[in-house]
Amino acid sequence: MKSHVRVEGELTLAGQTRDLVVDVAVTTNGDTLRATARFTIKQTDFGIRPYRGGPGGLVRVADRVTFDIEAIALAQPAP
Repeated sequence: MKSHVRVEGELTLAGQTRDLVVDVAVTTNGDTLRATARFTIKQTDFGIRPYRGGPGGLVRVADRVTFDIEAIALAQPAP
């Protein structure tokens, strides 16, 4: 069975905390639950300046960072 849930929480990076809402896909199959999510943040929203430098300033890191999350839970038999 597949469903979607919305998770509200906070994300802290580099000492800066921001509210975050993530849509999570949840799949159950027998005794296994799998949750997956993908979300993108901007580093500058957390006070992080993306790296720029290298020879002639050619190296540049994008401001946006994408997180992919996968969690798997297995049911344990009752004692």
